[in-house]
Amino acid sequence: LITARLEDPDQRVRASAVHALAQLEPDAISTLLPMLDDPHPAVRASAIVALDRGPQHVRAHEALSALLTSDDPEARRQGLNALAMAPDGAASRDLDGFLRDDSSAVRLAAVGALRSRSDGVARAALVQLLEDRNPLIRQSAAAALQSRDDVVDLVTPVLSRGSEPAQDAALLALEGHG
Repeated sequence: LITARLEDPDQRVRASAVHALAQLEPDAISTLLPMLDDPHPAVRASAIVALDRGPQHVRAHEALSALLTSDDPEARRQGLNALAMAPDGAASRDLDGFLRDDSSAVRLAAVGALRSRSDGVARAALVQLLEDRNPLIRQSAAAALQSRDDVVDLVTPVLSRGSEPAQDAALLALEGHG
């Protein structure tokens, strides 16, 4: 039943089928491999996450690199989503270029990838995103910072020197602290 859904014309159904098959039948590698070549980036991203831990991880990483370097913003967004779900995936990547991407959807996905990282570079990037021109990205960065133990230290400089929208986002990050 699930395998038949891999051929569905709706990319959302195919992506969900990839995820379900990976969860229910971990040995379905040969069935999932062709999904790395699906025409839709969301399906490829689901296959990347499903195959990342197995013997086909090299092939999955190649497919991930193709998504991340694509000219298509949707492909880059889906690549970042896959990166965020892969164990230690975001930790091994430089996300700086994605944080300045022209596409707000790509920048938002980069925030999601940064959530899983605890290093200083990630924290600094999230603070920098409090100044993003898109309010949704500012809010998402604030939410990501909110869960950090050092949020007060991170956003205090923004409260005194940031733009008004950045200060508002910094205040959101502080909700529930202190």
